[in-house]
Order: sequence, then C-alpha cells, then structure tokens
Amino acid sequence: MNILNFQSFFSKNKYKSFKRPESNLSNLAIISTYCGETSKKTFKPIHYRKYPSYFFSNNNEILSKANQFGWNSIKLDQFEKTEDRLISSQQAKYVKVVPHLIPELAEYDYLLYLDDKVNVDENRIETFISDLKNKESILSIRFHDFLPNNVLFEFAEGQKQKRNEMQRDQIVKYLMSKLEQGYKFDSQLYWTSAILRDMRHPKIRDLNNRWYEDIQQCGIHCQISFLFIAQEFGNIGVLPEFII
Repeated sequence: MNILNFQSFFSKNKYKSFKRPESNLSNLAIISTYCGETSKKTFKPIHYRKYPSYFFSNNNEILSKANQFGWNSIKLDQFEKTEDRLISSQQAKYVKVVPHLIPELAEYDYLLYLDDKVNVDENRIETFISDLKNKESILSIRFHDFLPNNVLFEFAEGQKQKRNEMQRDQIVKYLMSKLEQGYKFDSQLYWTSAILRDMRHPKIRDLNNRWYEDIQQCGIHCQISFLFIAQEFGNIGVLPEFII
C-alpha cells in the first residue's frame, strides 16, 4: 500500500481519541506496532499512565492484550495477517517510520516510538524531550550498544537472522548504491528500537519519508538504512542506552 492510500485508510477509520489530562506534561504519545501471527509475538506491554499510548496491529489477539494494559488499540485492516515474517516486518515499518501520515496522531507535538518488546520509564520522558528541544534535533535515538561504527558490522550482525539473510542480495545492492552516491560506511550506528520525534520540526516529515523510501530499497533491516538517513539529514539527537 502506498503512502497516499495508507493516509486515506486512516482518514476513513476514525475512533475516539484519547485525551490526556491537563498537566505540565508535554503533548506526547507513545506508539508501537506488531504485525503477524500471535505465535511470533514479542509484545511485552506495560500500562503507561502519564501519556496516551497507541498500539497498531493486524492481529486481534495482540490488540486485545494491548487494550488490557490501557493502550488505544488500532486495527490495521489494510495489512493482511500472514505467517510470513518478512512481509509482517515490512508491514510494521509503516507505523514505525512514517507515523506523521496517521491522522489520529496529528495532534501530538512529540511521538515516542518503541519496538513492541521495548519499554520506557515515563518519569524520564520529559528529560528526553528537554534535550531534544535544547539541541533542536529532528529526533533522538540511541547509539548502537555494541557494534563498531561501520555499516558492514551492522550488515554482518543482521545476517544472523533468517529474515535478513533472505534479503542479503538486496541489502548488498543497496549498500553499493549508497557508496557510489558518496555516503560513508564508517559512520555512527544507531539502534532504532526507540525513537523520539519532534513532530513540529520542519524536517521530520522529509526524514520519515526518505527513510521509508530507503527501506523499500534496502529491506527490513532498517538500522542499515537509517545510518545513511542520518548522514543525509544530520541533527540527530541521542537517547541514553538505558531508557527504562
């Protein structure tokens, strides 16, 4: 499904938005997603009480579980549930990478994306936002926790997973094209499991869209493509390694 069709889907599927209580907290929502079979789930929900949380999935069982923990559960009917983990991973990239296209999230100044197996300490979020604002960063993200700063190490590590191995040739072609375009392999690696976005930053939509375009070329190993997006846009803030 292309970007315009996805946006159209959400505009036709309204639901009652969660309104946070009046407080001195930033206007932020926590978002996460999972697509695929229940047997492959990695979702480990906790109940966030300070900020509204939204979970997107094409799996009713997962949505029900998210709802039990206080999340606003949103069905991705446009993505057919499949046992194919490669397809499921690609489906989940939409919410992760281009959340600005979802009208129900448009009211928020900040979005904190978390992989479905990642949690955050709510009491630290305002500190993360303050750092993002002070540095005028487009978004904040964690540095990779153990790999040296060269995309070839990221590629090699990712090949340990079957779904990334299936896209090996596609990834190599993408890497070589980036090298030919003048991008660097030896550059800061990032850990894309937690992303704090300033949704009012003038460059956030362009960054999101460019990253999604690169994912179509590179494949689901989005930490590879983000390295080149970071080089292109710069102004990337840093979250601490431990956010819980």
